[in-house]
Amino acid sequence: MARAMDGQGWELPISVHRVSFDAQANATPERVARYTQLSEQVLTYLRRHSHSHVELSWWTADETVASYFTPNPRYGRPEELMAFIDACHQHDIGVILDWIPSRLPREGQELSWFDGAPLYEVETDGTLPGLTFDLKRPEVANFLSANALFWRQVYHIDALRTDALGYATRLAPQAAAAGLPCLLREDTPPATLTAAECDALLEGRCTNPHALLGPHPLPGMAGLSVVRALLPDAQAPYLQPEDRPQLLYPLQPVQGGLFETRVAGAADRLRYRLSATEHGQHHCFSDPYARALSLLSDQDCHLFAEGNHYQIFEKLGAHPARVDGLAGIHFAVWAPNAQRVSVVGTFNHWDGRRHPMQLRPGSGIWELFMPGLAEGELYKFEILARNGNLFLKTDPFAFYTEV
Repeated sequence: MARAMDGQGWELPISVHRVSFDAQANATPERVARYTQLSEQVLTYLRRHSHSHVELSWWTADETVASYFTPNPRYGRPEELMAFIDACHQHDIGVILDWIPSRLPREGQELSWFDGAPLYEVETDGTLPGLTFDLKRPEVANFLSANALFWRQVYHIDALRTDALGYATRLAPQAAAAGLPCLLREDTPPATLTAAECDALLEGRCTNPHALLGPHPLPGMAGLSVVRALLPDAQAPYLQPEDRPQLLYPLQPVQGGLFETRVAGAADRLRYRLSATEHGQHHCFSDPYARALSLLSDQDCHLFAEGNHYQIFEKLGAHPARVDGLAGIHFAVWAPNAQRVSVVGTFNHWDGRRHPMQLRPGSGIWELFMPGLAEGELYKFEILARNGNLFLKTDPFAFYTEV
C-alpha cells in the first residue's frame, strides 16, 4: 500500500470532494454503497475535476459501532478500502477520514456499559442527545488518540475530519496526536451573530466592523473562538493557524458573503492566515480584522477637531505601519457624514464590500490597518452616504496621485 502523502502542513489551494455511504444507495460520485465502488465511481471523478482530496464519511452520529479500529463493515472489507487509498495516493490525491462522532448513541453501543458500568462514556449535559466519551479518564483519552494515530499509520489516511471542540479535547492534549493533519469543520454550526448584526455588516451600517469580524471568544466554550470574515464572491475560503499549519478550518457561509468558523484557541492569541479563490485567483492573506491599529491618539483627534493639528498629514492618508511583526498600510480618512467608508484598490478588485473601515467615535475619522500591503498600491476610498449614494474618492492626504 502506498504511503500517506508527505508533509505535515496543508498545501493550499485544496479542493475537497465529500463522499458518504449508504448501503441502499445507487453509486454516484457523492454517495456509494460499497468500498469497491470508490475506485469505480469516485476516483475517475476526482481526477476529471482535479480535486486534491477526497473526504470519506461512513459513521453517523446515531450508528451502533462495533469497533472504531476498522472501516464500517457494512460497506465491505478493509483491503478494499486500502486499495482505494493506495490508488488515490498514486494519483497525488489525499484522503480525509471523518473521524469518530462526538457523541455515542444511548442504545446498542458496544462501548456503552462495557464492563457492567459506564466506562468509556459519560452522560451529556442534557442539551444534546446520546452519550459522550469520558475524557477525564486517561485510558479513554489514550483510546481516542491511539485511534487517530492508527488511521494515519495503518491505513495511511492523510488527515482526519473532526470539529474544533473534538480536536481541542481529544487530540490537542495528547502530544503524540496533536500534530496530526486535521480538517476542522462543524457539522451544523449554530449562529453566533444576530440577524440584525449580519444585516448591519452586509448593508454597510456597521461603524465598528472589528467588533464582529476577526477572532472573538465563543460564549460558553472555554478555549474556543469564532473567526468571521466578510468575503463577497469568495470560493472555498479557509483559515490556517500560523503556528499549527497541520490544521485547516473551512470557513462556512453564514449569509451574503459573510463566513465564520470555530477555532481551537483563545481569540487574543490566534495568529492565522486566510485563503480563498476570488475572481478566479487563489491567494493567501492576513486578516485585517485580526488586530486593530490606530495611528491617531486622543490628542491628535482633539487638535484636529480644533483646527490646530498642523502635522495631521502624518496621521491621515496612507502610511506604512507594523503590528505584531506584520508590515502593512494604515489608512485613515475624515468623513463625518458617511454611513460607511471602505478602502478599495487592486488588492480587493475595487470591491467596497470587502474592507469596511472603523469609525473612531466622536472624530468623524475612519481607519483600517491592512497587513500585507506596501507603498505604491493603487487605492481610493468608497464612501456610502447616509442617503444611499455611493462615491469613489481620492485620498485628500495622498502623497502620490495618478492623472
